Amino acid sequence: MTREMKIIVGVLAASAAAYVAVAMCFRTRFMPNSTLNGMNVSLKSTAEVEQMMRSDASGYRLTITGRDGVTDSISAEDVSLEPVFDGSVEKQIRRQEIFLWPLSFLIASKRTASSAVNFSVEKLKAKVDALAFFDASNVEQPKDAYVDFQDGKFTIVPDTAGSSADRDKVCKAVEDALMGFATDLSLDDAGCYETAKVRADDPELAKEADELNRIATASLTFKFGDSSEVLDAGTFRDWITMENGSIVVDDEKVRDYVTGLADKYDTYGKDRSFKTHGGNTVTVPGGSYGWWMDVDSTTAAVVEAIGKGDAVEMEPVWFQEAAAFGESDIGNSYVEVDLDDQHVWVYRDGEEVVSTDCVSGKAVMDHITPDGTYPITFRQKDATLVGEDYSSKVAYWMPFNRNVGMHDASWRSSFGGKIYVNSGSHG
Repeated sequence: MTREMKIIVGVLAASAAAYVAVAMCFRTRFMPNSTLNGMNVSLKSTAEVEQMMRSDASGYRLTITGRDGVTDSISAEDVSLEPVFDGSVEKQIRRQEIFLWPLSFLIASKRTASSAVNFSVEKLKAKVDALAFFDASNVEQPKDAYVDFQDGKFTIVPDTAGSSADRDKVCKAVEDALMGFATDLSLDDAGCYETAKVRADDPELAKEADELNRIATASLTFKFGDSSEVLDAGTFRDWITMENGSIVVDDEKVRDYVTGLADKYDTYGKDRSFKTHGGNTVTVPGGSYGWWMDVDSTTAAVVEAIGKGDAVEMEPVWFQEAAAFGESDIGNSYVEVDLDDQHVWVYRDGEEVVSTDCVSGKAVMDHITPDGTYPITFRQKDATLVGEDYSSKVAYWMPFNRNVGMHDASWRSSFGGKIYVNSGSHG
């Protein structure tokens, strides 16, 4: 071997030794251009990196973002947080391909080491409870989607998310963030908020809206002479609900409505303003005549009609009907009895057809003919009127208030005047 060759071999040997020496150095340190968990650890030893991690941990703060712009944070000091080293840093150093170290100047090496932390669970729970997200002023409960009547039809009102966080979920999310030394946490992204139980896309809700809209076509028109009352979805929208997939109509609310109609249009037993034969207007008290609605039966009929979605003209069910609606429900065919003048007039279709004197009940207790407006109960020919001390045959008998009625009296020779005072009838 020549001298020149020996020199070359010597140089190569020295270079190899130097290369090995540098490479062996990187068994205890990170190579250049290295990061660990985002920290620059170039040429750092295990001890140096762990000290860096301790320093970072002492100043650590987790920023938490919630809904409606509410934020809060948790610091390492708040929960007595400190790192725990389990040899993972050293393992990352040992995993380096040390003979490729010259390339580290050109290619960055990004490494991740599992990091463990210790913190006080009790302090963590206390800190979570004190977070701004649980302040009553920042909490709005989620609201379920529901069906409501708007702009003439039933529509689905979407659910609202609210801002009510679940403490247990928040605590778990914060704990996971601390374990990973995360600096930011979104409670929304972590699924920490309570949600509505009924969502707008619930198929049952869509079915309810469709069925209610079918019922909403119902329109019931009640005619009371020249007056009308229309019952449609604008009124009964709050009376109908869905239960177990079926429409339910609130009987009591329907009854309240029907009762209101009865209060408005019933005339049974009420005082009346009446224009007499003589042209005077008088008030006739009470009696048993007039419109008298059967509230129970009418309620049942209305409930059924709404349930079918009918659009019809509807007649209430009446216990008793009168001749007409309006201010004068007696119509223009009636009998007028003037107890003061002891006279009777009969009108048919507005024309006077009979005018005659009469004798009313004797002016003593239990015989006085009662004031009021009454319907004729029935008409009978050849009847016998029977009382405690009498039995009288009559050709015509028309009772209007139990045993009080109109009849002929062949046994009398005169009528009118003051006969009734001492010699009146039994009523």
